[in-house]
Amino acid sequence: AVQKRSAEPIVRMTDLSGAIKLADGPATIVAKSGAYNMETEKVAVPGTVQVKSANGNSIDASNVADDLNTRTLSGEGGVEGTLNIGRFSANRLSADLDKRIVRLEGNARLRINQGVLK
Repeated sequence: AVQKRSAEPIVRMTDLSGAIKLADGPATIVAKSGAYNMETEKVAVPGTVQVKSANGNSIDASNVADDLNTRTLSGEGGVEGTLNIGRFSANRLSADLDKRIVRLEGNARLRINQGVLK
C-alpha cells in the first residue's frame, strides 16, 4: 500500500487478496489494485474483483466500489458469475452485505443448468 503524502486520504494498494468465512465455507477475494479513501471509508477497484467460494460459486465484477460505512457494494463495469444452478451476467451489480442481497441490473441473464432444480 502506498500513500503519496500524509495530507492525502487515499491509500493506493496493489495485488489485493483476502479471505472471508461464510456459512457454507471460506471464500477468497482477489483484485490487482484498489484505492482506499480514509475520510469516506470507501474502497474503489478500477479493474476486476474475483470472488470464489468453497462450494464453487464465483463472481467477477469490474469497477467495484465498496462503502465500508454502509456495508454496500456496487459494480458498474459488468458482472458475471457461477452458482450451483448455472451462470449469470449483467451490466451492473449492487449488494447489501449485511442483508446478503445482490441485485443484477441491466441486461441481466441467468442460464440454469437443466436437472439441477427439481
